[in-house]
Amino acid sequence: LAHAEALLAAAQDDESRLEAEEHLELARVYAQYKTLMARLGPVDFGDQIVEALRLFRTRPHVLRRYQGRFRHILVDEFQDTNYAQNQVVELLAAAHRNLTVVADDDQCLPAGTPVETPVGPRPIETLQAGDPVLTAVGRGFLGTAQVSRVLRRERRARFLTLETERGHRVTVTDNHKMFCYVPRVAKSKTFTYVYLMERRDLGWRIGVTNDLSVRLCLERSADRIVGLRACATAAEARYLEALWSLQYGIPTLPFKPRKGMVVVGEYLDRLFHEVDTRKNAERLASDLGVDLNAHHFTLGAVHRGGRSRVKIIVTMCYRRHSPKGRGRLLKAAQILHGVALETSAPVIVERLRAAGVPLRKAKRGWLVRTTSASIREIGLKAEFLRELTEGVLEVRFDAGTANIQHRSALVMPAGNVLPGHSLPVVRRNRVVYDRVVRVSEEWRTEPVFDLEVDRTHNFVASGIVVHNSIYKWRGAALSNVMEFKEQYPDARDIVLTDNYRCPQDVLDAAYRLIQHNNPDRLEVKYGIAKKLRRALPADAPEGKGPAHLAYDTISSQADAVVDLIARERAAGRPYKDCAILVRANNDAEPFLRALNMRGIPWTFSGNAGLYGRPEIRLLIAFLRSVAHPDDSVSLHYLASSAIYQVPIVDLTKCSTYADRKHRWLFDVLRGIPVEVQVSEEGAAAIRRLMADLERYMELARESPTGELLYQFLLDSGEMTRYAKAPAELEQEVQNVSKFFNRVRDASRVLKYDNVREFVNHLDALIDAGDDPAVAEADTDTPAVHVLTLHKAKGLEWPVVFLVNCVQNKFPSIRRSEPIEMPAPLIKDTLPEGDFHLQEERRLFYVGMTRAKEALYLTSAEDMGGRRKWKVSQFVLEALDLPKDATRPFKARAIEELGRHAPPPAPLSPGLAPIPADEVLAVSHNQVDDYETCPLKYQYIHVLRIPLRQHHAIVYGSALHTAVEFYLRRRAAGNYTALEDFLRAFDDAWRNEGFLTREHEEQRKRAGAEALTRFYHEEEASGQKPTEVEREFGFSLGADRVRGRFDRVDETPEGTVIVDYKSSDVTEQKAADKRARESLQLKIYTLAQQAMTGRLPVRVELRFLESGLAGRHTPAGKDLVEAREAIEAAAAGIRARRFAPTPGYQACRYCAYNQICPSTATRE
Repeated sequence: LAHAEALLAAAQDDESRLEAEEHLELARVYAQYKTLMARLGPVDFGDQIVEALRLFRTRPHVLRRYQGRFRHILVDEFQDTNYAQNQVVELLAAAHRNLTVVADDDQCLPAGTPVETPVGPRPIETLQAGDPVLTAVGRGFLGTAQVSRVLRRERRARFLTLETERGHRVTVTDNHKMFCYVPRVAKSKTFTYVYLMERRDLGWRIGVTNDLSVRLCLERSADRIVGLRACATAAEARYLEALWSLQYGIPTLPFKPRKGMVVVGEYLDRLFHEVDTRKNAERLASDLGVDLNAHHFTLGAVHRGGRSRVKIIVTMCYRRHSPKGRGRLLKAAQILHGVALETSAPVIVERLRAAGVPLRKAKRGWLVRTTSASIREIGLKAEFLRELTEGVLEVRFDAGTANIQHRSALVMPAGNVLPGHSLPVVRRNRVVYDRVVRVSEEWRTEPVFDLEVDRTHNFVASGIVVHNSIYKWRGAALSNVMEFKEQYPDARDIVLTDNYRCPQDVLDAAYRLIQHNNPDRLEVKYGIAKKLRRALPADAPEGKGPAHLAYDTISSQADAVVDLIARERAAGRPYKDCAILVRANNDAEPFLRALNMRGIPWTFSGNAGLYGRPEIRLLIAFLRSVAHPDDSVSLHYLASSAIYQVPIVDLTKCSTYADRKHRWLFDVLRGIPVEVQVSEEGAAAIRRLMADLERYMELARESPTGELLYQFLLDSGEMTRYAKAPAELEQEVQNVSKFFNRVRDASRVLKYDNVREFVNHLDALIDAGDDPAVAEADTDTPAVHVLTLHKAKGLEWPVVFLVNCVQNKFPSIRRSEPIEMPAPLIKDTLPEGDFHLQEERRLFYVGMTRAKEALYLTSAEDMGGRRKWKVSQFVLEALDLPKDATRPFKARAIEELGRHAPPPAPLSPGLAPIPADEVLAVSHNQVDDYETCPLKYQYIHVLRIPLRQHHAIVYGSALHTAVEFYLRRRAAGNYTALEDFLRAFDDAWRNEGFLTREHEEQRKRAGAEALTRFYHEEEASGQKPTEVEREFGFSLGADRVRGRFDRVDETPEGTVIVDYKSSDVTEQKAADKRARESLQLKIYTLAQQAMTGRLPVRVELRFLESGLAGRHTPAGKDLVEAREAIEAAAAGIRARRFAPTPGYQACRYCAYNQICPSTATRE
């Protein structure tokens, strides 16, 4: 907010004032958001870090406390931390400096370059953010702009010195962007050029000319021309043409036949298709330091015969008219950037319309044009259009004038600038073009600098207008890793290069891939060796190298992947050894469908998709049918489900009748018209469906949504099915449990907890894009694992399929665009390369290195839509392949038909045991549940079958929440009034599970009375708790036990551990017996002994309703019993032994006694 107000105060023109007002409006909205959050109480994800950082910075005593508590700090995945997280780590580690981080990270001018400012030139290294500099604003005019960021880095690079006719001289790195003017007709034939020319349907050829633009115009069938070398004589040029043609295998034959040519027509086409000219041209350009994506000239858009050429033109500092005052420095120039595309090709126009791109009629077809003050927005739009149309992208800037007329320069790396072409230079406050006469190069290591210039994105260095090259910040700060050594110079380096997972060929391919992120890697910056080597024992499976499999369609790809999995299974490999990794959730659908068609069990873990799961769609359809009888789509889904099984023929007849008569399907099913003939079976199913719906509508009058939904699952038999669930249903049950959690969360914020309110709330969330992740699948589930790459981090499988490896899906181009952070507020050091592309490459690296034995990279040409998809550049980088090295496998017609065959019967695998050396985390509740009944443990903790909320649980939860609120304030020395204490109880109360309204009111009064007694007794005792809700954790071998003590009192005699109970115990003898026999207190005793080496002097159960306290003095016998109970439960859980142990008392109070097939309460 302060930054935005300062911008507004400093604004000197309308444009900067508008920009400042936009920043101020956004800042005020965020400030209001923070105020509302503070008023309501919750914190968002970012505040969990930012508020902790603010607390440490403003409360030194709090920081000292945590510094004393955390004497050694380990940060894993350090490369994923952001600036705020890094600051928290630095503050915590400041006292002891015992910090360990684990990380895998996998254009400029030299110092002294003078930069023009309004008061004269200054060395680039002396400039700071906020300093004004001269900048070109278009059509030959100069203006001023502010430096928003300065980048300094020491690197070894190829430096080019460009000299012009008028004596201007600038030295830049070879990748620094320049503005190069290439005239349509060369004014001087001093130089002879060796060039590469591209025709997109054939490839590249090499040739010689003294005018690049004219040469391309003469060969109208070609698309682009890129100059390689400017030679002083034609003989030198012809020598290089012949040399490079032979060395790199690039033809010299023109695309357009000339008089006397013999190799024409079919033979010319064969030549360019049988010689890999694309790969060869890329090798030649790379060796010469030339970027083939930056051409010197390209022909205009055209649609002629069967060929179309689409041209996307980006114009920096776009302006239609020249400002007044030639030779005057513009201080308030309006800056806009633009992107335009004009085409008459029907196929391209259809693609644009299908993508929702607005078009307007133009002279030669249809026009797309967009302008914006944000060059980033224009760049993303241009990239989108380029990928959509497969057009040629050209970035222009009308920087200067030639012979008074303003001309467009092309944006290209300095390595592409050749003698004979022109650069924009400053002359008497005007920008004019000056011809380059000499280019020299030198390799050296030294500090280099670059500037980010606000709005115009260019500045004047050594009298020449140059582009700036800094990429904007997009997310987590990789600079935390890159700068760690500067912050902790005495830190010890340990480089882990031994790999105990992957075959060496996979490691080599992954290393080849990640090197394309240079120089933004630790290996480059610090000179360390990060190439991984296989370090498995000699008897480990050898594995094989990565294989790329290309297919014609997405369906063929999915079928082929599933076929390979079936072969692995036939060879004896279990399904759980195979994983399919996808970039995004929606990429998984074809593979899940193919697995279903083959009857292969699968699990899916993604970042979204809960509402799309069949089991959840059923629940949503039920709720919508009850809440909105006019929702015919949901009612149709419910009627056709396995629960009601209305014959599809009968249901279709009723639906068709309802559509034609413009009636609700609900009304038609409620009273089937005479003219609609349905079968007896259908009529019976429809009667049952409608009777159930009417009954549930009546229940919905009083019942909360959760209870209504639970009753539906109980009545339909789904709860019984879940209770008997085999392994393949485990994830389905967990998804249902997650949906019940959403229902419970909604009940806390809705004014009325009823089904109509919830459905409206859910629909609003779905419309806003809400779609929670599905439940996480157990890695030991005997099924093929399908998951997103983000979910795959840290996991491994013998066989991995990295699928949909096509450009624009992986790497993706769908970059989320949050509100842009003002550059002065960014604290991180920016990378030299494209941050998004580097992040995508790191993610691909993660996917490759999940494979223990075999890695398959798969792609398809047809991913839906009209255009063909190209193989991902990451595949080509990893496997060192040329762009067109892959030829897709085409499915046979019989295979296409086979996709429509019905799926076979599903398999029923069991859960795999948990290895003895794998850490198993359990709580005292889990141990108690398993000891009571192993099947009960499975229902609660494995299957997570949702429960109808019981009134006793609601009552006890509200009591505990209020007691915790009071005790925490008391432990901190804060007084709490009785009214505030009871208000906390009232806030925690939930209207769920009670038998009647009177029953709820009676229990609420009892709770208030119990808490009032508790309050007065606590206030009178004078005893403050030492700790409240204190966490504990200890290990018994590989078994990790965790939990919390309700209350810990440190007394002169020793430690007293207290647990509060809401159950009604009215006799002291019974209270003492409960404490003496409590497994929970025995585990608490073992935990205290394990963590401190001492037994507590006393453990207590305090019963809130009666005020009684059961006390027990622990002894060695309690430790033995606790240890035996934990070990017995852990052994059973590891072995997946969940056989029921029914007993009348245990089953009587079990929440699952209505659905459990082994309950002892049934007659």
